[in-house]
Amino acid sequence: MIKSLKIQNFQSHGKTELNFDPGVNVIVGSSDSGKTAIIRAMRWVCWNRPSGDAIRSNWGGDTLVEIKMPEGDIVRSKGKADYYQLYRASEALDFKAFGTNVPQEIITLLNINEINFQSQLDTPFLLSETPGAVAAHFNKVARLDMIDVGLQNVQREIRALEQRVEFGKEAIEGTKASLAKFEYLDKFEAEVEVLESTEKELIALVNGRRRLIKLVEDIKRVEEMQEEFVVITAVEPIVTTILVNYSQKRMLQEEYSTLEHLVDSMGSIEQRQLRSQENAVELEEQYHRDMPDVCPLCGNKIKK
Repeated sequence: MIKSLKIQNFQSHGKTELNFDPGVNVIVGSSDSGKTAIIRAMRWVCWNRPSGDAIRSNWGGDTLVEIKMPEGDIVRSKGKADYYQLYRASEALDFKAFGTNVPQEIITLLNINEINFQSQLDTPFLLSETPGAVAAHFNKVARLDMIDVGLQNVQREIRALEQRVEFGKEAIEGTKASLAKFEYLDKFEAEVEVLESTEKELIALVNGRRRLIKLVEDIKRVEEMQEEFVVITAVEPIVTTILVNYSQKRMLQEEYSTLEHLVDSMGSIEQRQLRSQENAVELEEQYHRDMPDVCPLCGNKIKK
């Protein structure tokens, strides 16, 4: 059920808002007052037709039609941008670049088709149609047409499968004829197996040759190293003597350092002893100067 309709810059409507009551609503007006344009505006939302800018008024601005329903609001706008908008309690969707079709979400929410619209000059609904057309219409309403569509699809798939089977049979025959040309391959297969075995043996021999070459090179390097070791062995006694002399030299240097340290320590001790003697002389002289001849406590003469 449509609750309200808003039309803006659509043919003769600059800005029109209609609120509908539940049940039957009648729009009354003089000729050329825009009654048919209201139907065209609703058709434009439902089917996105007509296309182009012929429906837009000359006042400028975007052309907009808004339909409000209990399930949600639908906005169709055309101007700088061409879009549908769908507002529901749980979501808001924008649709652009939809071409000449209507987004499926809009179709589902509107649930309106051609039988919901009838023009002024149209014949009474179904009365002028043939019995076959009337039956086809009610079959479509009852969704019985889906059975015919399903049967047609099944028949089409069956025909396509039959064609594929025929093509498959022809392909099998062609393959058999092609295989007959390659009967000699069995003989070639045995020869290829022999060649593969020979190839493996050849690869093993090549790898063995490489290992032998590497082994010969290793032997040559070992021999060269042995020659170097002979020279080193010849000078080994001299090197041993040098190492022993060097070790003894280090020991003597350490002993010399120890003695030198002791000498320095003895010199320091002698200097401290001389200073102590000098301090003793000074203290003795100070004692004689400061001590009186008679003891102030006992009155006896003090020996100096």
